[in-house]
Formats: sequence, structure tokens, C-alpha cells
Amino acid sequence: GAPAGQPLFARLLGDAAFARLPAALRALHGGHGTRTLHGEVEVVRARGPFAACVAWLTRLPPSLRGAIAVTIESVADGETWRRDFAGHRMVSRLSDRDAHLHERIGPARLVFALDPRTDGMDWHVVGARAFGVPVPARWFAGVHARESQDAEGRYRFDAGLAFGGWTLIRYRGWLDART
Repeated sequence: GAPAGQPLFARLLGDAAFARLPAALRALHGGHGTRTLHGEVEVVRARGPFAACVAWLTRLPPSLRGAIAVTIESVADGETWRRDFAGHRMVSRLSDRDAHLHERIGPARLVFALDPRTDGMDWHVVGARAFGVPVPARWFAGVHARESQDAEGRYRFDAGLAFGGWTLIRYRGWLDART
């Protein structure tokens, strides 16, 4: 089993793979307790009734460019991420089960396989539920999440959700995870 108190991502990846991540990713994912990180974000969200409905259910932010603050609360059984996109708040809960990362956001639960590399990490959807009902993971083939470190040593993120070539949302930016 994993050592008591080991951070979520270190449990999921294992010590050796976690140690090979860029310093900014280790700093962001290796913390304990509650911490708030600040940075900048650009969000592009689709328009229309379907996009509005999905955004409302999952609290996805509107299109914007500006400040972001992310408060990460790490406890023994996972993490709660509270994102503040220039005043718009979105909360998700991360946990590990069956060697995968589970993210619950509103009525959706996504299951990710993590692909760590020395230059960053990708998240790949391998399962999903909506309102507790399993949905085909292929519906989420257009979900992408990429973490990396920029030249200034900051944590960079680039995440998006697309269906059949139609992008519902994409957000990217950076957080200062340096201590």
C-alpha cells in the first residue's frame, strides 16, 4: 500500500515517476494541507443552449482572460480543487481508485489514466459517469489535459473538452507553484 500521508499524485504515479516530473508539477501536486496558488488564465467557451446547459451543470467558467486562483485542499482520501476564474468559481474533487485519478465535477465523474513524462503529464479519460450512470468513455475522447513547466518555472495547464470536433471549452494558463 501507499505510505500514510503520501500526496494523491505521488500515490497514483509511484515515487519514481513522481520524482521525474518537472519541479513545478511536483510542487503543485506534492503539497499537504490547504494552499492557494495564483496565476493567469484564458478561457474560451462555446455558445449555444447545449454549451450553456453543460456549463451550468458543471460550473464551467465563461470565456475570459484574467486572474485565476486555485485553492487545493489535500486530505488523506484526495483533494478538493476550488478554482476562482476572475470571480467565477468551479469546484472539483479528486481521488484515486483502481490506480486511476477520479475527478467529480457537478453531476459528472471522469476517470483518468495519467501519463507522466520528464517534460510534463497528460491526463487521458478512460471512464465517465453522468448523474451516476456510466457513459461511453469514447464520448470524452475530445477531453485533453496537459500539465507542464514553463521557462519561468511556473506550472502550466492546458485543458479542453470537445465532442465530435466541437470544442465546448478550453482553458489554459499558469499558476505560480514555486515555494
